[in-house]
Amino acid sequence: MALTVHDLVTLPALAAAAPQIVSGSPDRGVRWVHTSEIFDIATLLKGGEALLTSGLGLVGANESRLRAYARSLREIDVGALLFEVGRTFSEVPPAIIDELRESPVALVRLDGVVPFIDITEAAHRLILDAESMSLRASDRATTRFMEVLLNGGGVAGILGSIDDLTGAPAAFIDSEGREIAATGTVPQYARELERPVEVFGERRGSIRSAAAVTADHRVIIDRGAAAMALELTRSGPTMPTRRYAHEQLLQSLLSGDISVTELEARARSLGIVIGQANSVVAVACFIAPGRGIDDGYVHLVDTVPRAFGPSIIGRVGPSVVFISALDRSQPLDSVRSTLTRVTTAPSGLFRSVTAGEIVDTWGDVPSSLRAALDAANLAPLLGQNAVMLAEDTALFRLLRTIDDAGGLDDFVTAQLGAVLEFDARRGSELLSTLIELFRAGGSRTAAARALGIRRQTLYDRIDRLESLLGADALTDSARAVTLHVATLAWAITTRTARAPVGLSDRTRRTSYSAESNSR
Repeated sequence: MALTVHDLVTLPALAAAAPQIVSGSPDRGVRWVHTSEIFDIATLLKGGEALLTSGLGLVGANESRLRAYARSLREIDVGALLFEVGRTFSEVPPAIIDELRESPVALVRLDGVVPFIDITEAAHRLILDAESMSLRASDRATTRFMEVLLNGGGVAGILGSIDDLTGAPAAFIDSEGREIAATGTVPQYARELERPVEVFGERRGSIRSAAAVTADHRVIIDRGAAAMALELTRSGPTMPTRRYAHEQLLQSLLSGDISVTELEARARSLGIVIGQANSVVAVACFIAPGRGIDDGYVHLVDTVPRAFGPSIIGRVGPSVVFISALDRSQPLDSVRSTLTRVTTAPSGLFRSVTAGEIVDTWGDVPSSLRAALDAANLAPLLGQNAVMLAEDTALFRLLRTIDDAGGLDDFVTAQLGAVLEFDARRGSELLSTLIELFRAGGSRTAAARALGIRRQTLYDRIDRLESLLGADALTDSARAVTLHVATLAWAITTRTARAPVGLSDRTRRTSYSAESNSR
């Protein structure tokens, strides 16, 4: 960081001269300190210097020449003019004051004679020390950012490095002033440590830090902005966008490394607010095999905001997830129908669509998101393609918990063992028939259609099931519920939604046994 006019006038070497800043900013930078009494000194300067003079070269100059002298310093953009009064002039000439008053050049009055050599030595020592420190900070930051770029750390890695080097959160702000990614809360008013990020002369955003304003931190932010520009150049179309911001927030929700306060702030910047009349739901849409995840993303970006308003939408693994606010009074059937409408794609884009619990606080949103993703993994086992709410998979999730603890195999064997054994010996499809009957809600017509068989064939299979399971197996409500739960438990233990068909007796029995014992 360059020496400032304030730093210069507070040097002990200048104390005897009682320096007074007549005009200009004390924060004006000073690149070097020079002394001269030459009238046309401006032609020998580069700009940014602090010029010390007693005005000896101005003796006898009329107002026009005094103005020309001051104007030449202004045009070369010197940092400051320190004018000593007492030896040559009793006051700073009014023409010089007037000419510099509206310029950025700092005009400093020195009362009394001070050795200019002492001032220049002290000032140059500070300038060189600051440059040395800046170089060390620059080298350290450059090395760190190069490692991030070479290792593919991306935007998150660059911001994380700024955070580590400065000890304070950093953010990437897009060209419209919206926060795209951040390592923590960065106040909007923290503008002293903000640097533009430009790619091929076009501003693409800026880096902002909440760190204290120091020379080292300024260097780090400068290098960070340069690294970010390189990252955006390399990233091309995948550069940070609102999509990136959404996906970063979703990852933070899943990893649990974000506080509720920060979650609220980042969600608010994306337009999502939980008010007194709002709830929030997380929905996971798993892409169907052979379909592109970007197709699913584009479809949801087009439909979800129109139905729910501003939403957080992004990719998470093989799914596209969205988090939306709901009217707290909205009934579940309405939520289900709306979700069905916005996720219906004309060509089977989604394998499953599952929603987590509807929650009322941001602190509960991560659990809703995890539940949505968890339910999406269960959906194929339920053999359902319709939109499913968390309530639809509650029993399935409970059974899986029992399976993890052990004992579900015994339950399946006790309830369905006779059917499984019969299918294994005869190559029949009684278990598939039982599963479809339960899925069809007991409708024999719908079950026959799903199985692709005639109603009479279905009746024959039902007779066989009742002979194996009991005459009231499908008519007694308690018994039917138990068997229904057993078919769901079977799907969990075998990791499939349907009983295998077309296998030999031995292969079928081995398949079931191996699937059960492999967990």
